[in-house]
Amino acid sequence: MALKNHELVHNYVLMGLSHAEQTQIEDAYWAPIEQNTGQDIDGFLRDYQTRDFENVEVPGRREFVGTVGPEAVRTRYVGKSVRTCFSRGAQNPITYVNIPI
Repeated sequence: MALKNHELVHNYVLMGLSHAEQTQIEDAYWAPIEQNTGQDIDGFLRDYQTRDFENVEVPGRREFVGTVGPEAVRTRYVGKSVRTCFSRGAQNPITYVNIPI
């Protein structure tokens, strides 16, 4: 069976490194990428590889640039529903909602 694109990238990145270096890269970078992208890791890698790092302001492209919030703010709404913040059938993936902190 042929390797998937992300498996090829993974092998290429780790190729030639010592076992300790491979483990460090795997734990610090690769595992979090897999955890955060799930089944769409190939799509993530494609988008990341084609990103224009010289020109961050790309018309029509949105991204979050900032810092991770405090733990208290990040965990406050875990397991809570935001159903009341959106009208039924709302399909815009980017919606700004005023939620009291």
